[in-house]
Amino acid sequence: MKAFSKLANRLSLYKKESPEPTPNKQTTASAQPSPPQVDGPIHVLSDLHLEICSQYSTFKVPKTNAAYLILAGDIGRLVDYEPLLGFLEGLVSSYRRIFYVLGNHEFYTLTYERGLSEAHRLEKEPSLNGKVSILHRTRWDEDAQESPVPSLTVLGCTLWTHVPPESRDVVGHAIGDVKYIEDWTIDSHNQMHSEEVAWLRQQVAALRTATAAAAAKRTVVVVTHHVPTVEGTSRSKYAGSLWASAFTTELILPGSNTSNTGNTRHTEADAGRVADDTKPWEGVAAWIYGHTHYSNDFVRGGVRLVANQRGYVFPPNPDIFKAEDAAGADKRGQSGKSSFRIIERKAHQDEGKGLHAFNPARTIAL
Repeated sequence: MKAFSKLANRLSLYKKESPEPTPNKQTTASAQPSPPQVDGPIHVLSDLHLEICSQYSTFKVPKTNAAYLILAGDIGRLVDYEPLLGFLEGLVSSYRRIFYVLGNHEFYTLTYERGLSEAHRLEKEPSLNGKVSILHRTRWDEDAQESPVPSLTVLGCTLWTHVPPESRDVVGHAIGDVKYIEDWTIDSHNQMHSEEVAWLRQQVAALRTATAAAAAKRTVVVVTHHVPTVEGTSRSKYAGSLWASAFTTELILPGSNTSNTGNTRHTEADAGRVADDTKPWEGVAAWIYGHTHYSNDFVRGGVRLVANQRGYVFPPNPDIFKAEDAAGADKRGQSGKSSFRIIERKAHQDEGKGLHAFNPARTIAL
């Protein structure tokens, strides 16, 4: 039962910030499904949450033919430095390069500055052979002729969301960032959002102003942890939640802003967050994101949006569940079903369902 108590403590920590995002049903007017997938050169994963029950050495990434691996955040925690390093060491031989964007959970129990320091230390570890790129407001270019995606540019950052004044209290209590990232506040959240949106816009604009010939040949991929558009990026049952702005900010639809209910409303152009032109992300071939534990692949505003998210998965532990089931049977006079077992089983069930399922071998072609 001591083991069960430890698991219960772990679960209680995550339940405090687990209300999954938010948003609205997808509409055919603003989103179109992408073409059927083929085996592609980019392997996409996010939200593995290997920190839960320390799965760094037990979760296995399947082999694919992909040259690049994109890890779009919430892979684990940087405070678990050695286990996280070990996980990456097991991957580097399988890819030409690994791109790693930091999620909010990477920073848990550290300050933001300490987290960045640990991430850059990780990137420089000799055992990774210089093949892991931490994308913190980073542009990476691949121009080698032998590359499977010649003239590839990857732009990456966490993309913290914008929390409006009317949502500050709700968001501050509903998510774990303020509690588990040392010295983190809603003001920190908003400041990072403004800086990262400005950086992304500047980078995309600079790529657009290149010569027409160069722009036509270059394939631009944006990678963020947080979500750049509202509709269709999380389960519909979370539409209208009061903490929507903790997960998504509308950046894809031109001239629009995201309210705290997950709806869009037209506002005056905000140079820091909202595009002042009709095609703010023109030239971006794909935008890969995570955070909502809801996989997807669709096109909006001319941009392909891709997510392949695992979410919280508790590995089965028959001893724990057997003990808890026995306790439940004593109380109810029948075979009990552990709430923990249900959560673990539901997570695995969700992995196997349709377009929104997590597929650990998911690759995309551009």
